[in-house]
This record gives sequence, C-alpha cells and structure tokens, in this order.
Amino acid sequence: MTASTSRRGVALAVPGALLAALAVPVASAGAQPAHGNAVLRWDALAGQAALRIGIAPADNPLHESRMYAMTFLAVHDALNAIDRRYRSYALRSGVSAPGASVDAAVAAAARGVLGPVLREIPAPFDANAPAAVQVVEDAYAAELARVPDGAAEDEGVAVGARAARAILAAREDDGSDTPLFDFDYPQGTAPGQWRFTPDRP
Repeated sequence: MTASTSRRGVALAVPGALLAALAVPVASAGAQPAHGNAVLRWDALAGQAALRIGIAPADNPLHESRMYAMTFLAVHDALNAIDRRYRSYALRSGVSAPGASVDAAVAAAARGVLGPVLREIPAPFDANAPAAVQVVEDAYAAELARVPDGAAEDEGVAVGARAARAILAAREDDGSDTPLFDFDYPQGTAPGQWRFTPDRP
C-alpha cells in the first residue's frame, strides 16, 4: 500500500458531516455568499440518497462511507478554489475561482460525485440507483434556482464540476468495485469455523 493509497483510505472513515464542518471556508469578499449553509444541505441530501438506494443505515457501509467522503472532498476542493485556505485533495492547486457562487460550486461538486457513485453501487442495491440519482438531480435544480443567473453561477458550476471530476479520477481504481456479498465464501461446520449469520451473508 502506497502512502497515497493509505491517505485516501483514511478518508473513507470520515463521516460527511464532519468533513462538511472542517471543509467550509467562509466566503471571501470576492466570492458570492452562500444562502444558509449549502454544505449542510448537501450533507443531508447525500443521506437521503443513501437511504433511497438502500445502502443506509448500515446495509452497505463500504459504499456509503466512500460516497460521503468523495462528495465532501470534492466540495472542499471547490470551496478552496474560491477562497484558498487549505491544500487541495484532488483538484489541481492552480485552479482558482474567487468570484464564483459558493452555492453553485457546492451543488455542482456534490452532484458531480453523487450521480456517478450512486450509479456504480453494485447489486443488490443497483435497482434503486435511478430513483436515488433523481433525488440528487431534483436537489441540484432547486439549488441552482436559488442562485442568480450570471458569471458567478457559471463559475461556481464550472469549479464544482472540475472538483468532482478530479476526485472521481483519483478514486477510480480504489478497489470499491469488490462485491459486498460473497455467497461463495467457504463456510465450515466445525467449532470456530466461519459461517454466515442466518439470513445475513
């Protein structure tokens, strides 16, 4: 395991709400202010999407925690491009958008990660992916409706989308496509040998 892989692995264990609390810089004078707290709205929205697809609560902690971590790392990088305070995680450090809308950037970053990640969640949860993605798309439309049309909105969407693409690329080969349930895993019958919990592989 490389140092880079280890650093990324740690991110999976950090809940979305904690990342949100750590990652939200106060908008600088040039940035368009957020309406309320866009990061907390998207934290709640990510939880709704996880419930809708069926990976929460506790039914698929691997993909649920990965989804939260990736989403809010992208949000962090988008906000950091607007008001540079921290080291970026995946977005190239030279990206800067000081006049961008915070709401638009958060929405685009979150939507840009949640949609693809929800579509990739394996069986038996994949049947609910279209409905979960629709939850995200509806929220994205509602969030952008809050933002006045213009250059600030366009810049926010652009930097959020770039942050989402960067984190998706960084986590592309992280092993999360490993099946969650292995029904062929060998079971023993002697004392001390592994057996599935009844009805819970």
